[in-house]
Amino acid sequence: MDIVKEQLLPDQISKYVTSRRKSYEEFVNRHPIYDFDDAETQLDRVPFNATEPEEFASGLVKYQIRREESRQVELQAIIEALDLETIPTNFGDAVVKAAQDIHRSEQLALAEHVVRRKLVLELLQKLLGRIRQRDGKFHDYHLESTLHSFICPMGVRGDDPNEFKGRGHDLWIVDERLAFTRAFSSDKRLDQFLAQGGTKVRPDLILWDLAFGLGVTDPEKDPDAVDVSESEKGNGGRVQEAWTPRL
Repeated sequence: MDIVKEQLLPDQISKYVTSRRKSYEEFVNRHPIYDFDDAETQLDRVPFNATEPEEFASGLVKYQIRREESRQVELQAIIEALDLETIPTNFGDAVVKAAQDIHRSEQLALAEHVVRRKLVLELLQKLLGRIRQRDGKFHDYHLESTLHSFICPMGVRGDDPNEFKGRGHDLWIVDERLAFTRAFSSDKRLDQFLAQGGTKVRPDLILWDLAFGLGVTDPEKDPDAVDVSESEKGNGGRVQEAWTPRL
């Protein structure tokens, strides 16, 4: 086959190789986690007829797993070396290499994360653009609720364990610090979660500080002192969850 490719089909093979490499580069741009070696090395690791993302991934995943396993073994060896009476002379080099491998792995994982978020933000930009183009038309009014649901599910209070609806969200779009928050109310009536002064008004989104700790502090009295009255009176010494609304 090598003779056939070299002597009988050189032009066709050259075009195919160029096209295949372009397909691979597009693949790693969308899935940077597989870009752990140079393109030539990676293409040699997959079948010559591989041109699709799934074909590239299936051929490279075993090498990716081997790298991860090898790094785990190296890290474990470093940990065990610290228990020895005499530290090996090459210990410093081993630590540096392990740190470089970890850094490279984290870079690839971050790149994968960035690619996914970029797609989310592009979709958000398109949704916002269509909503702004409505110009008073209501035939596609559903786009506004679509935008809301895209960022955060509607009709949900995130910190309510009795909610049967999914509470997953993408509030990181609003602020990165909200990536894992459960302190939100989305499109719910104010009188459904405010103890006082609630109305039937349904704000799109309300967020508040939600803190868990060993006691309740009162910033108006002494922010550094713990108020134990709640745990001493009628709670059998149990510590309660403390949260302060931020509207």
